[in-house]
Amino acid sequence: MILLFYTLLFAFITPFLSLLWSNSFFFDIQILVKIVHGINIAFFLNSTVILIALFFKNKLKSRTFFLVVGFICCFDVISIFIGKINNYEDKSINDFYTLINGFFIAYAMYNLRVTNQQISVFIKYLSKLSVISLSITVLILQIETFLGIPCYPAIASSIGFIPFSYYILKRNFVAAVYVLALVFLSGKRSVFIAVIVLLPFLFLLYRSRNFYFASIMGVFGAMFFIASSIFVHDFVYINKDKIPFGHSVINKFSYLNPLNRNFDLTFAAGERVEEVFQALNSSAKNNLSFFIGSGNGFVYQLSVDRKKLFEKKRHNVHFSPVTYYTRYGMFFTLFLYLLTLGYFIKISKLYNEETFTILISYQIFAFALSFISFSLSLDLLFWISIGLTLQMYTCKREKYYLKKQERQFVRYNRL
Repeated sequence: MILLFYTLLFAFITPFLSLLWSNSFFFDIQILVKIVHGINIAFFLNSTVILIALFFKNKLKSRTFFLVVGFICCFDVISIFIGKINNYEDKSINDFYTLINGFFIAYAMYNLRVTNQQISVFIKYLSKLSVISLSITVLILQIETFLGIPCYPAIASSIGFIPFSYYILKRNFVAAVYVLALVFLSGKRSVFIAVIVLLPFLFLLYRSRNFYFASIMGVFGAMFFIASSIFVHDFVYINKDKIPFGHSVINKFSYLNPLNRNFDLTFAAGERVEEVFQALNSSAKNNLSFFIGSGNGFVYQLSVDRKKLFEKKRHNVHFSPVTYYTRYGMFFTLFLYLLTLGYFIKISKLYNEETFTILISYQIFAFALSFISFSLSLDLLFWISIGLTLQMYTCKREKYYLKKQERQFVRYNRL
């Protein structure tokens, strides 16, 4: 249960850490980096201790899960040496536990005994705490914007997807709309767009509880939403004197509107486009990088002339597949994404309870978000939810086979 407590604490403080990050003009960003690393290491060590204890007690469940974690851990160690060969040493240890951390957390959570009732309570408190912290931080951000205090107008709001889906499932639509407003005002366009695009899938999943039907129809619904948005003049550039707050967020969205004079996808994407191409070019200079990657600690030189930005050692790419490819190569990247796809297919077959619906919805949201950010390995809640979902799936399957055996036994005795 300690991992669930850590997760609640993590969910509450994450928006505050993001607010401090937005105010890096006044706060030393290196301190924030150390805090974030400390949180990740705390989860990593706690999960490792749990798994080691269970291993020596011979209580580890699922041989397949154990082999997958073992394989990734071995490959991760090899990538440290590959990184050293390519002279990437500064962040090699950080990349090592970043990759394996999520799998350790998921496997540790899978092996712990947590009831469905405890998971429901966990989601309830997680929703309340995240809404409170998001409300406070978004309010502070908007006040700073209104007062003209220099800050980067964006708060990490992906945690808001949990209360958003929770309140929709509970039919508390006022609370759901309030959370959606917080996500919008947080300034994270990627999170807001991901929430809106996944809304048809969420609605259909909650109504039908059929994963495959919701997935297929959700894709068509998302395509219709995107196509409709192109022809609707939704976002315009708003000056500060027209509205007292929220103008900076709306202006960020105006760059995504094809009918707006400020429309500029390259500008709206930040430096993501340059990151992808310059990271690929830099990695290609290393031997066998296509097959085994450039190793843990890989950094590249980023230059964006239009923003007068130059960074000698940029670490991540805001497009997770490219980050994995540059560090670990094509084969490992394909393995990782096929493994994730196989997981989604497996767990969608059997379970349809409320807690499962919320957890799987968040996982799909986080997975989709990783294609416009580097968040998959860093999203601790994503891995916690995977461990919980697999545990629920296993319990359900065991009960199913037990009932099947009981029916066969009764039928045999009747004969």
